[in-house]
Amino acid sequence: MRIAPKHGAQLLRKETGRWLRELREKRGLSQRELADKVGAEVYTLISQLEHGRGRIPPDRYLVWAEALEIEPGELVRRFTDS
Repeated sequence: MRIAPKHGAQLLRKETGRWLRELREKRGLSQRELADKVGAEVYTLISQLEHGRGRIPPDRYLVWAEALEIEPGELVRRFTDS
């Protein structure tokens, strides 16, 4: 069975969102705390990303990687493949 491109992209975004949530929780961060660390104006952005909606602006990848204590390349791979 072939997955339609749009459906496939949605699945990838949801998988990336699950990865983000698991990583945030491993770091002991609430959504609000992560939002503060990355300079997001509203913590609901974190929830949106964790549910496969929205995107991290590319010019913010480094800030997000530092906040999550991961290599920037890992974050870029996750969010540019989704």
